[in-house]
Amino acid sequence: RATFFCLEKDEKYGYTDEDLEIVNNIYKRIINNGHTLGNHTASHNIKRENNGIYNSVDNFMNDIIENRNFIYNNYGYTTTIMRFPGGSSITKEDKDEFVEAIRKENYGYVDWNSETGDGNALVSAEQSAENVLNTTNNRSFLVVLMHDYSKETLDALPNIITGLRKQGYILLPLFYDSIMVNK
Repeated sequence: RATFFCLEKDEKYGYTDEDLEIVNNIYKRIINNGHTLGNHTASHNIKRENNGIYNSVDNFMNDIIENRNFIYNNYGYTTTIMRFPGGSSITKEDKDEFVEAIRKENYGYVDWNSETGDGNALVSAEQSAENVLNTTNNRSFLVVLMHDYSKETLDALPNIITGLRKQGYILLPLFYDSIMVNK
């Protein structure tokens, strides 16, 4: 099982009816197959200026709540875990305020401590797997960042799963009460 941190996908973000049908099927499969669907904000607009989500706690929470409502209204699923776009460190000196605000809305959060590298560049499937498997450092709790827009990551996934299991990891979805979430 896994955790998928999802964005609001609808026509206001430029999705066509065909795109939305694909997204709806994916979100339903995530839920129906026992995975965790997490909140990753509605817009993923990580700017600190203008109307970016990190411009203020209110902007951020409005985006979180918009996405929570979108997921609940379309799929009947209540999200209880979220991931800060760009990671919680992007909130800088305001982190405590952001964390307090998400807690008031009954959210846990998680950051990653391993990654394929697909968020910064196009890396090969082999490099994606190496980036994860060669940097686990025997951590007792591993959260791997990967993105759905990378075919290379998709191709690397079977090797990553096999390699993590060989290293003794058990793959589980995250929930509000997950160890790393409540740090």
